[in-house]
Amino acid sequence: MPAYLSAYPKLTNELKKKTGYNIATYRFSYTRNGEEFPLEEESVVENSTGSSVAISKLIDKNATWNPEYYGLNVTSTCVIQTPIFLFGKKGIIADDGELGVAIMWTSKDSNARGVQPIGFFRKSTIPQTIEGTLSFSPHIIRGTVSLKTIFYVQDPGHIPTTQSYLANKTGMILGELDETRIIVDGKGAVFPIVETDSKGEPLWWVECNWSDPTVDRFEEENFCIYLNTAHKDYPTLNENQGPKNSPLLADIIASALQILISKTLLDDTSGNTISGLGIEEGSISSVVRYFINTFGLNVHSNNPERLAVSIRKDLMNRFR
Repeated sequence: MPAYLSAYPKLTNELKKKTGYNIATYRFSYTRNGEEFPLEEESVVENSTGSSVAISKLIDKNATWNPEYYGLNVTSTCVIQTPIFLFGKKGIIADDGELGVAIMWTSKDSNARGVQPIGFFRKSTIPQTIEGTLSFSPHIIRGTVSLKTIFYVQDPGHIPTTQSYLANKTGMILGELDETRIIVDGKGAVFPIVETDSKGEPLWWVECNWSDPTVDRFEEENFCIYLNTAHKDYPTLNENQGPKNSPLLADIIASALQILISKTLLDDTSGNTISGLGIEEGSISSVVRYFINTFGLNVHSNNPERLAVSIRKDLMNRFR
């Protein structure tokens, strides 16, 4: 196994403890029609690799969020209780230098990565609170996204000859403070919903265009709810208020879910959607299976009336 040695001091676990650093906290949201909506986190336990990294699914109680259409806002807050230990000959930067804090993110599923500075500070005995927001445009991220909080050199300062071993260039990464992983699609995004201006068409409709629900992804091109802004009754939807405050929108989503489940089970003649065998992650069948199991839906009686009732009974409770 190759060994990688740094030419300058970096953050160690011992130094991190001295600074009194706590794991960064995050707030997640998305912007829709100029209005910001919060997203909730649902913890995911993953012990197979022994990793201590926190993993969360992002859940939208309004049932409309999808990063493919609305992107994602990530606000990070971290506190360094005793930052003085990071400076000088026993630290990682010169006494008069400036440390930067950034979020380094990676989305393997979309083959994208980047770094977003969120703040910086100089030597001080006063606790430092760093807060900043990282905004992802639509289509940038999908699947599991890693968020790492890092230190970097914002300003190396004046380094004495006796401390020439300290990092001396702006942008040098000085260590990782923590890592959080989030799941940003699939079960987090309930339905692709698109507005359309279509005169003479109904208020809403659903389009199902998949070939094989066990393989084709749960995306707009395969399944979508269309809301017609040209319809005279569109204002009564109160779409921006979400299904929690719009009974009509909630019932549209419930009806669309019934269509989605019924057609998926009809097209999946092998029954893999129910058994969970032979279905790809992120596929229509995997999402339908999630809905069935999570909502406790009655799909085994071949009775559309019971399915409709069970969908509305559970879904409406979640919107309250």
